[in-house]
Amino acid sequence: MFSRALGPVIGSAFCGLRARADGGDTTLTGVLADQAARYGVLAGAGAGALGLELIEVRRLPPRDQPQQPSPGGRAREMIAAVGPGEVDIAAGRVAGAGPGVVARPGLFGRLGGPARVTVVAAPAGSGKTVLLRSWMDQAGLSGRAAWVPAGRDERDPQHFWLAVLGALRRTTPGSALVRELTAAPELDGWAITERLLADLAPLAGRVWLVVDDVHELGPDALRQLELLIMRAPPGLRFVLAARHDVRLGLHRLRLEGELAEIRTDDLRFTRAEAAELFAAAGVELDDPSLAVLHERTEGWAAGLRLAALSLAGHPDPGRLAAEFSGTERTVAEYLLAEVLDRQDEPVRRLLLRTSILERVNGELAGLLTGDSDGERILQDLEEANAFVVAVDPGRSWFRYHHLFAGLLQLELRRTGPGQVAGLHRAAAGWFAGHGYPVEAVRHAQAAQDWGLAARVLADNWPGLYLDGQAVTVHGLLAGFPAEARAADAELAAVAAGDELARGSLEAAERYLGLAERASVPDGRAGQAQLLLGIVRLLLARQRGDPPAVAEQARRLHATAEAPEAASCARWR
Repeated sequence: MFSRALGPVIGSAFCGLRARADGGDTTLTGVLADQAARYGVLAGAGAGALGLELIEVRRLPPRDQPQQPSPGGRAREMIAAVGPGEVDIAAGRVAGAGPGVVARPGLFGRLGGPARVTVVAAPAGSGKTVLLRSWMDQAGLSGRAAWVPAGRDERDPQHFWLAVLGALRRTTPGSALVRELTAAPELDGWAITERLLADLAPLAGRVWLVVDDVHELGPDALRQLELLIMRAPPGLRFVLAARHDVRLGLHRLRLEGELAEIRTDDLRFTRAEAAELFAAAGVELDDPSLAVLHERTEGWAAGLRLAALSLAGHPDPGRLAAEFSGTERTVAEYLLAEVLDRQDEPVRRLLLRTSILERVNGELAGLLTGDSDGERILQDLEEANAFVVAVDPGRSWFRYHHLFAGLLQLELRRTGPGQVAGLHRAAAGWFAGHGYPVEAVRHAQAAQDWGLAARVLADNWPGLYLDGQAVTVHGLLAGFPAEARAADAELAAVAAGDELARGSLEAAERYLGLAERASVPDGRAGQAQLLLGIVRLLLARQRGDPPAVAEQARRLHATAEAPEAASCARWR
């Protein structure tokens, strides 16, 4: 490995010498106790993201003062969370999103555009429901939009279609067209769909059927919904929100230009939108703290709203923002309830064991889990918008959302603390064997296998040096204990090379002396000598000593040609 790098290293040394000679050089139980003393948390009924339909954060007076009602109803500041909207059955409309919701006019325009069908597909907590609710409010659609939250009960087609009929009857046009229907055992979903198509045939104006959580529908209800979409009158528009794509045959509409799609990336909050959300929650953040939170949450709506809940009223929001992660109790509970606990055991095992990785592919997942279908599981999770993101066009490498990864790592330490070091060690071996030395070293360090980490770094240091990765090498060296850098000959030699790259000749000579005196593991003497030779060559170049450069180059060639002859004799 070293011999392949010797030519470029020596050439680089002489070129550098010439340059110098020339003069160049799920619930809210996680709300912190101190916040709970300052705020009351009111939740609407029903299950949704965070286990809530709407979160209302209401300021409470001091304990020694009675609470006074405000004129026109109780005063409150609201932070809307994602989840099924509250439906005002009597009025036939979705409850308003509230003043704490960030307006998103660009997305509003796409929802109200010319397409007959709009699909909003993104993971749990992405803000789908809040977006739809606020769009309906902004567009004034209370009399023209039928809202159907498709919970798990709607797996029964009859239950779902009766909900659709009821919602359409509460719109102004639907009240005159859609006939009432009473539940009965013999009712069939297909018959209800055909009857609804007949009722809506005379529809002249425009009506929106908004179905939230479409992914909860069973296969029969989905096929019946597809029939309605394909045969509906032109005035009936569909907005379908789901956590992942569902089988509805919408590819035909896409080809005809009749389908609009709003995806995960579209729903990510920009930094400006995140700032607006925090301001609405009464949280003041400086730009660096806002940037950290935005990067850590990746613009994920629920993450930002949970952060706002955690930061509201905190005496040092900047510090808490810097520490905010997937292990924050409110975030952890949400992700556990909405994502991890919904997975079967093989998927859960894969997620937990591969959470130690910054990126994972099928082969590596198989190594860490013992299963052979890792790639299929990862691709399925990505398609399901389960906080798994493909990082290459071929969809072979994946990563987890930052907050989700933090939660998975926390859960792994809780449920299998004895597995963590072994998983890191196995990952280190895989990355080293597949040509990814930087990741290999980091995982070996995480396993505290300093010998393995030192060998991988020493074997690959010349290549990293030639590739201009001096800063990366410096960071890897910082991950070793100081005593390891002094006691391992190869690691001390790499530290000497690192000091040379940083321009410190005195520190480089000190580490070189340590390398000459340190012990060398069995079978590594030849490689240690080569490493020392490379560092001595670079040191001679840094000193501007042409004869020393020539001598070190000659000795380096000799050692490379007969590495087995190199003993533990010291180079002086």
